[in-house]
Amino acid sequence: MDISLSTSAKIPAVLALVFLSALAFGEEALTVSGQLIAGSLSGTAGKMEFAAPAGRVSLDQIARIAFKKSGDKVPLVSGVMTRDGSVVRGRIAVGQGDIISVSSSRLGTLEVPLSEIARLYFQCRRPLSNPQECGIHLRNGDFLSADTVVLNRAAVSVHSILGVVEVPIERVAVVTLSTLNTPRQESGDVSVLLENDDILRGNAVSLDPQLSVATAFGDVAVKSDSMCGMDFPARMKYVSELPLTVSTRGIAPEGVKYVFLDEAPEGRLSVNGLIWRKGLYIRSGGVVEATLPAGGQRLFFIPAVAESANPPSGKLTVEADAVEIFSAVINNDAEAKPVILDVSGRKSIRLVFRSEPSGLIGSAVILGDALVTVSPTRKE
Repeated sequence: MDISLSTSAKIPAVLALVFLSALAFGEEALTVSGQLIAGSLSGTAGKMEFAAPAGRVSLDQIARIAFKKSGDKVPLVSGVMTRDGSVVRGRIAVGQGDIISVSSSRLGTLEVPLSEIARLYFQCRRPLSNPQECGIHLRNGDFLSADTVVLNRAAVSVHSILGVVEVPIERVAVVTLSTLNTPRQESGDVSVLLENDDILRGNAVSLDPQLSVATAFGDVAVKSDSMCGMDFPARMKYVSELPLTVSTRGIAPEGVKYVFLDEAPEGRLSVNGLIWRKGLYIRSGGVVEATLPAGGQRLFFIPAVAESANPPSGKLTVEADAVEIFSAVINNDAEAKPVILDVSGRKSIRLVFRSEPSGLIGSAVILGDALVTVSPTRKE
């Protein structure tokens, strides 16, 4: 699909950066070997470490870092999604040359080359009917397929085999320009998660002196109070993104969904003020079977009974290669604490949840931040 802007001179992408204050806030790192370490990011240009009371840990041993603050899911109504999966919410405008300008409340004004953009969100308030197909999604729900899209400040022109259609910007919900890339994750790759659910994907992160993410569209600085997490994709995989199958155990009423990925029936994964962007929601009788990634080391999750569950408890069982490695009753009056299980050398896991007392079907468990750490020495 060809894409162009109806403006003339091309200019390099320039980022209006928001500088970071000192990283003087608590963080918790999960290492590939399954250790949870309290500390903070530190380092100078070119060398980043995680400083803990017992010593310093190199970032190449860290799977993810969680910051001591909660984020909430914010609908992506207006903003951009880049081809590598970065998401920036904000007001978008056509700039000069092949540049799209995004005014973000968290990151300032970013200027992103059109060649790096997969989708432009103008006013999207409903799921996309053709999320991977190139074209224009209108606010009334219609979709126009396109071979070429030409953007200007007032309209979007759709060029297809049927001719040219010009659509005013105020009627446009989303412009899909290309499919997302699925690049092989390198050891230095990082995903910085912002508290408004934005994601910055890059091939490096540095303190020079502010925290900066090297993205495909330039270096972006991030304020400390905007971050809530940092993932290192080469050293961890979320369970919800693994090859998996979902089934039910025992008597299961028809038409009931037993497993939700990265969401709950009510929307977000949340219990007692805790919010998780990623994870599993499993109703009583639900079964999840997943294929582990090569080099998988530890299975990590934070179990909590859903607030709406009745009864307010249930038994969670975890098997690895058909061998039970965890079994416990989870209560909604207990503090949600991390569970870390050794899955090194295993090929698959199986998660089963059922209500307690047995025979009742109203309970449900949330497995917040369910992920598998991966050895950085293994090539996938």
